[in-house]
Amino acid sequence: MEELLKNPDIQGKIKRLSPHVRKAFVESLLDLFEQETEDMIDAIEESRMELRGTMLDFEDETEQLRAESRMLEQRRMDYERNSVNKYLDEKGRKSRSSRNSSRISFIDERSDENKASVKDYMKRKEQSRLQFNESRSPSSLSVPSMAPVERPISSQSSRSLPTPSPIMSKKALQAETDAIMQNLSTADNKLATERYRQTELLEERKARRKETHKSREEQALELLEKALMMDKQLTAKKEAQERRLKERLEEMKRKKERTMCESVEPSDRLQDFERF
Repeated sequence: MEELLKNPDIQGKIKRLSPHVRKAFVESLLDLFEQETEDMIDAIEESRMELRGTMLDFEDETEQLRAESRMLEQRRMDYERNSVNKYLDEKGRKSRSSRNSSRISFIDERSDENKASVKDYMKRKEQSRLQFNESRSPSSLSVPSMAPVERPISSQSSRSLPTPSPIMSKKALQAETDAIMQNLSTADNKLATERYRQTELLEERKARRKETHKSREEQALELLEKALMMDKQLTAKKEAQERRLKERLEEMKRKKERTMCESVEPSDRLQDFERF
């Protein structure tokens, strides 16, 4: 619209308009400017709302991906911790078995005096066990004899270590990693698609705005042509009125001269009669 008004030909046509027609034309242009401004504000507001919606969707997807990434990181740490614990546990069993074997070999390599003391200790322990069993025999007690319950002695008590949590296999961990990467790739593709859609919408708005701008210019030109036609008609009408007024004035002037001539002729005739 501004470029149209800066056109010298358009400016010359506007200057040729009569004052009241020019005023009406400017008021019509102001209405077009206000309508164009409202359309621009609506387009900006629509773009802002769409951009805000896209940003919120992107933030939600980003937060979801962050949560999945944190979960994957936690599982990876658990896998590493469990692997280390399993390794230390297996290493501890081997070290204990090696320590036991080293102790036995160390006892075997002791002196004869130590061997005798060890044998004596084992003998006394066996005698005390037999005495205890005899005191629990049926002849000394009224209750039936029961075989002593022998509890298996394990090298490691079940309560010495907590039950280890199930260790995620490398295959499962890799599968979850692939799933996370697939989600990231899907999010990137979705973001690229959204950017392409926004670009298309922007181009569509530009085309629509250009068409609307052209329509506004066409409307302004139509208003200008109508104003010129109206001004021409008013000028012609004014010229016709002036011409008719001039003709009437000329006619009235001729009538007045004729009347004056008729009033002069009788007086002249009377003077001629008196002279005779």
